Amino acid sequence: MPKILLNSLIILIVSLFLLIGCNNAINNNDNNNNPMEITITETTVGEIDGYSVGISSIYEDDDGVVRATISYWKPDDLEEKEASVRLSKGETLQLGYRLIMIKSIYSPDDKRGSITLSW
Repeated sequence: MPKILLNSLIILIVSLFLLIGCNNAINNNDNNNNPMEITITETTVGEIDGYSVGISSIYEDDDGVVRATISYWKPDDLEEKEASVRLSKGETLQLGYRLIMIKSIYSPDDKRGSITLSW
């Protein structure tokens, strides 16, 4: 086989591998663009990117807005202190580099409620 044909074949094979690899990387990256969700029940703790996120209470304020008291902390970071916020549906919370949105708050009368967080 002439050397030029052999070199062309090698270039073609390498190009195909690169094309397939790039296509897989793009497809895998698309999954990261889909929103992630977690539902946390009142008085329990969930985990988002190394942060512990606890829901201590769900209540209706004086204006009739349902709110959740959310505490968050990083268990492996002794310098970062626990923080607590009171948020309602649609409001956001910054955890590290992520912006977390309160997608829904479920507040039944006779049992523990829950919140769904989306990012």
